[in-house]
Amino acid sequence: MTGRRPIRALLLAQAAFGFLALALVALALETGEARLLWPAGALMALLLGATWALGHVLSVRDGALDQLRRVLAFAVRRDSARPEAPTKDEEIAALVKLAVENNESRRVAEIRNDARFGAAIGALSSGIVLLSPTGQISLINGKAKAVLGTEKAIVGASIFSILDRDDLSAAIGHSEAAGRAFHAQVSRVDGGAVDLEAAALAANHGALLTIEGDIAEWLPGCEHALELHDSAPSHPAPTEATALVDLPISVLDSETTGLDVFKDKIVQFAALKMQGERIFPADSIERIVDPGRPIPAVSAAVHGITDEIARAARPMAEQWDALAPFLADRVVVGHNVGYDMAMLAREAQAAGRAWTRPRTLCTARLAEALDPQETDFNLETVATRLGVETIGRHTAMGDVLVTAEIFRRQLILMRARGIATLGAAEVFARTAKRMMLAQSESGW
Repeated sequence: MTGRRPIRALLLAQAAFGFLALALVALALETGEARLLWPAGALMALLLGATWALGHVLSVRDGALDQLRRVLAFAVRRDSARPEAPTKDEEIAALVKLAVENNESRRVAEIRNDARFGAAIGALSSGIVLLSPTGQISLINGKAKAVLGTEKAIVGASIFSILDRDDLSAAIGHSEAAGRAFHAQVSRVDGGAVDLEAAALAANHGALLTIEGDIAEWLPGCEHALELHDSAPSHPAPTEATALVDLPISVLDSETTGLDVFKDKIVQFAALKMQGERIFPADSIERIVDPGRPIPAVSAAVHGITDEIARAARPMAEQWDALAPFLADRVVVGHNVGYDMAMLAREAQAAGRAWTRPRTLCTARLAEALDPQETDFNLETVATRLGVETIGRHTAMGDVLVTAEIFRRQLILMRARGIATLGAAEVFARTAKRMMLAQSESGW
């Protein structure tokens, strides 16, 4: 409560000085006593002084609060950079010091626990692989790396670059239905098969694979990035002033029966949440959709979804509630995202649902804005230029993961150019005149 007393006193002084000054001015005007204007002027000067003092107190308080906010961010996020301790306020400086010491002690404890955890998992004679909901490897031990291949079996990589997507998804689905691990022979992408047990984790948190294999020797150890299972934090609705580092994002992609936004239908969609540059694979969705019409062979050859597969799924009208949380109060990002928005608008109309287009950022437009001398802004080409590996192309989630990595790199490049807010990024994207013209000519 003591921190409020100077502010309350200054506010009372302001009110008193102002009231007395106005009263003296009114009395002087009524009586004609000009000499009363002198004390009125003095009171006005005191009023100005109290106003300046109040502003100074608030400024100092806001500065302290800003320091406190940075300290708390440092402690909660465990940032690697140490905040500078203020020199004018010993109490805040002590708080900064305490947060730094607390953070460093936690880091030491975490490193020690990580080493023990890694040693235990790494010593197992069975291969252990933990997968995020999108199939990213979040943990893998030495035996599993030896069986699956040390080059591709790395933390952050997609398991579907090693194991057949349909086989593994089916095994995880059987585990989820049975409520226990399911044994399966899963085909490898490069030929052969892997003998494993798949155990689906609760609450859509991914899966655990236990792998056996005739590998006589392997390097013990364990690599992990368990943050791949984290969920995106809560957030306010984005505005033009929202900082890109705090931007709530949904990366979205859809596969369709064709490329005509006026006639074709969605057969698959996927979305993944981000917060600024951080990707949250655990907050994702991927669904196959029954378009209610035959899927042309030329389209099925691209995305792999046949009439037989689609008929086992639900129509888009029944899947809106699952997609809605990825559209509400978020900026939707996609490569040629206007196409996906046009398709969703038509699907919403067909389902009799209200449609409000969310704010969007197009990675194709940003690619041109960042590199206007380039001429090819295809997803794979842009990914190659930015050093993003393209895995699982022409599946909705595969394209989402690639697009998310592209956008993460684009955020870094925009920040280097001083583009720091959503509004500035939207203006910057509109400098991509060629992409905007090509998209407009395509009908979206």
